[in-house]
Amino acid sequence: MKRIMISFLILIGLLAVQMKGMRAPLAAGCSMPDLCVELMGPLSFLMIVFVPILILNEGITEKSSHYQFVIRSRSWGAVLKEQLIHAALTSLMIAIMIVAVVVVYSLFNKIPFYNWNRYESIFFYKTGMRLERVGWQVALYALVCVAARCMIVQNILMVFWWGFRHKMTGVFVCLCAMFDEAVRNDKIICRLLPFNYDIWCEPSDRRRLVIQLAVYMCVFALIYKYILDRKELMRCE
Repeated sequence: MKRIMISFLILIGLLAVQMKGMRAPLAAGCSMPDLCVELMGPLSFLMIVFVPILILNEGITEKSSHYQFVIRSRSWGAVLKEQLIHAALTSLMIAIMIVAVVVVYSLFNKIPFYNWNRYESIFFYKTGMRLERVGWQVALYALVCVAARCMIVQNILMVFWWGFRHKMTGVFVCLCAMFDEAVRNDKIICRLLPFNYDIWCEPSDRRRLVIQLAVYMCVFALIYKYILDRKELMRCE
């Protein structure tokens, strides 16, 4: 619990610093989804969530290093399943925290909650379109996207921890993926899931995100299966 509190205090502090320096709140017509777009930029996202994720992920995996904890589990698969559940819950908690802070920040600064259905919006300026959706639908999509991105990062860290017992390799891979996403715009290669203005212009882009997420899940499942098959199966009667 102490580790969770520390990570979320760091998350809130990093969010405050990042949002204070953003240009979006000062722009005419800005709304809550505009802030989410700014925060979901590759480098912004990296600065906000990476340290909290590292702290939480260390707490998820540290017990598995102790023999007494592992021997009480029915198998290595049971240990991994428990870790994945905790990773999913902490990823969802980070996403809820980020979206909640953005909503509170918007209300406190009297920023419109949603205006992407108007001509005088940043969305219309960027895309030449209006988005006739309910604001909470966009906020919910942002929440799911943040949670999925956090879960992907956590799984990269866990894969390298399980495979090599060396999480720093996973840290390096995560950093490379985020920097690659920041400097390139190649839509063919599945990288971290984006939340931007473009995905609302074409339904095919949103379907592509679903396919990317499915690809990530399948790849991680295959890697975990390979790792577990190579480990000694432990049964505790």
